[in-house]
Amino acid sequence: MKHKWTDEERSLVRRDYNGTNASARIIASKLSVSVYGVKGQVQRLGLAINKKKTWSPREKEKLVEWFPCYSPSTIARRLKRSVNSVVVKSKKMGLHRKDGTPKGKPPISWGLTSIRFNLGWIMGYWQQADIMGNPRGVCGI
Repeated sequence: MKHKWTDEERSLVRRDYNGTNASARIIASKLSVSVYGVKGQVQRLGLAINKKKTWSPREKEKLVEWFPCYSPSTIARRLKRSVNSVVVKSKKMGLHRKDGTPKGKPPISWGLTSIRFNLGWIMGYWQQADIMGNPRGVCGI
């Protein structure tokens, strides 16, 4: 059965909720409702705290500098952000990986043919990095 929230209960949520799960649990136990019910009211009342970290100008500069050379996971680790954050921001900024690096990973096998192929693949990558004005693929990290 769905709980009908009263104005008194909503005022209690407004007064006691401080943005933590612990406060939501305390309110839920006081009102005999679920924690999800309390969090729903928090959203409805506009009390939810926005945890999004905005991008600083320095971070944007680093993203533009590193994006052609490094994977989103490497950039995310260096900027202390999620991979998703890096990917979404790069798309919004219109960045593209047009550095000529091969897509995907070379196949790994223990045969001599594969070793020659892998060495050729790696050398091709480094040559592309040199051509693109990026010595040995280093972007300043």
